Amino acid sequence: MADKAYIEVSLFNGTRQPVEPGFKTHITLTNGHQDIVIREYLTVPSIRYPVSVYDNFGDNYRVNVSAGKHHAAGFFPIRVKPGRVSRVSLILLPKNGRYRFTEWESLDTKITAFLSGFIGKQRAEDHYNDLLDGEPLRQDILASTHNLVAALDSTLLGDQSLFTWFDRMIWPEEDRSIALQRDRFFAYASRQLLDDIRRARRYGSWVDAPVVLHPGATCSFKQTAFQEANLQLTFHENDQQAPSEMVKVEVDIDYYQDLVAHFLLEILPNTLRRDKSDPRIAGMLRWIASRNYRPSAEGTPEFNPAYIIEPA
Repeated sequence: MADKAYIEVSLFNGTRQPVEPGFKTHITLTNGHQDIVIREYLTVPSIRYPVSVYDNFGDNYRVNVSAGKHHAAGFFPIRVKPGRVSRVSLILLPKNGRYRFTEWESLDTKITAFLSGFIGKQRAEDHYNDLLDGEPLRQDILASTHNLVAALDSTLLGDQSLFTWFDRMIWPEEDRSIALQRDRFFAYASRQLLDDIRRARRYGSWVDAPVVLHPGATCSFKQTAFQEANLQLTFHENDQQAPSEMVKVEVDIDYYQDLVAHFLLEILPNTLRRDKSDPRIAGMLRWIASRNYRPSAEGTPEFNPAYIIEPA
């Protein structure tokens, strides 16, 4: 007879707070043998299930949760051990949600310094408020910027936050060859970053990534920490405008770690729709991944972008 373990599922809303009691969701829990273990409706923010332990691939469980008018969420693999509780956190975003951004004056000073850079604090604040108060596409650009800053800040390279290598974001008025986009930004970072990423590649925490879709790039690296929502850093070493000891870096988040899935499920559909990755989904996937794959090292900030999503 198989031993027992426990899986505890906690549900959060777009404000990254637990869903209210009475919020109706549907949950499906499947074991590694593809047997459905649980399929039911819930009206509680958290629940714990006893599950079997097989001491083989059957111990890799999958959970999927859905709710009306919300984006579905899930996580795999949930690895279980006898007598242990495996905890999973999922976030359910409203499909008609609206952003609520942190106001400029309430942002962390390291973020305002990064955004101010070449153009100065007042000009950066004006740009920030234009995006914050703008049409949905411009708000998407701001949300993407916050996703990427939060991802950099919550990723360790050695014993430091990856964000510490970054000097400033590049606005179009500093470099007319770039445009603000809803899935990436360009920034100047210390040239030491490239050496340190290459060193980290030896240990498998970063891998080489194709540069074919990044015009002007000389090399690119993708984080391997998660199954989904990993950072990609693409270097433009030949950029002539880069300050001394700095290198131009293109920063984005890919939905999928696997290159084939990334092309077929993200790049190809976006190309056909002439669209970009949705920062809401990227933020949701990154939050789920960072909460569940491994706990943050002590002193490392959580992935906590400076916005929430509320029902419209």
